[in-house]
Amino acid sequence: MPDPTPGNGVYSGQEVLPNTIPAVSEYIKTILDEVYEYEAKTSGMVPDPTLARASENAGVFKLATMKTTGLGNYDVHKGYPTGSGEVTWESYELQCDRGIRYLADPKENILGGGLATAVAFFANATREQFIPEIDAYRFSKIYSIINGNNAIKATHVKTEASLSGADILSSVIEGLDVVSDETGIDTGLTIYMNQNLRNILHKSTEYDKTKDISAVGGFNTNITQINGNSIVWVPKKRMMSAITLNDGFTNAYSDTTTKTVDYNQFGYKKATGAKYLNYVITAPNTCMGMVAINRPKIITKEQSEQYDADQAMIRMWHDLIIPKNKQPGVYISVGGSVS
Repeated sequence: MPDPTPGNGVYSGQEVLPNTIPAVSEYIKTILDEVYEYEAKTSGMVPDPTLARASENAGVFKLATMKTTGLGNYDVHKGYPTGSGEVTWESYELQCDRGIRYLADPKENILGGGLATAVAFFANATREQFIPEIDAYRFSKIYSIINGNNAIKATHVKTEASLSGADILSSVIEGLDVVSDETGIDTGLTIYMNQNLRNILHKSTEYDKTKDISAVGGFNTNITQINGNSIVWVPKKRMMSAITLNDGFTNAYSDTTTKTVDYNQFGYKKATGAKYLNYVITAPNTCMGMVAINRPKIITKEQSEQYDADQAMIRMWHDLIIPKNKQPGVYISVGGSVS
């Protein structure tokens, strides 16, 4: 039975979902997961599945911390020295509890258009709204964590307001060396680069460039690696030192009479004093980004006493965690202020 809480927009005592809708909702959730996996720039920031598991409580994950002894001397008489290993599971409540209700145009209702309309509706929202927010939040959280660690911030956070073509590569190599020295990993790091830097590198005359012409006529000048470490190019609006998550309630309407929605009051925006991040280097298994998505709810207009339109609602939790012992595996170059 539905929750009759005011604002739910549902008849009290009436079932929220007809029998045919749960399957549609589950299919939509599967599509959303696939869109996120392929299109989020930070989809590689996932915890090792053997060290992470979902809690039975919504929006809570458990991460494992392992502790083991080192080696001792083998003795032909005593055999192997006996050490110890332990695994402790710590619960993390994801800090971002986000949700949205979409109202379909009464003339173009979600269910009336069939499954394809509902899937396209949510896939578009995931691609254009949810993914940019998750990416932006993760980079701002990385900055907050590393810059807040007094033991390493002097060596792992570098301010470089303006970088030329020559500066970019020398700066990245310096950052790679710092992380490599801390972790012992020379290759396999990920370099998340602000899209602004790609154009600078393309125009730089400091380096010889090769033009890759494929057999089918493709022309490629993209830069994908530096010294065996992969580059992920990230839109600049997702690489900021601090963001604000809009609550979707405050000043939600640009015109309260006509109920015209102000799109700028949803999603996220730059925080006061935010700066662009030039790039972020991460060693494997350092930044653990987690997302939990509830199966979308779909309520038809016939079931609602408040809205003359089909409703599509979704709730998700997301957060990023860097365990204390993994933080030296991150390096950040901070650029200029966000205008």
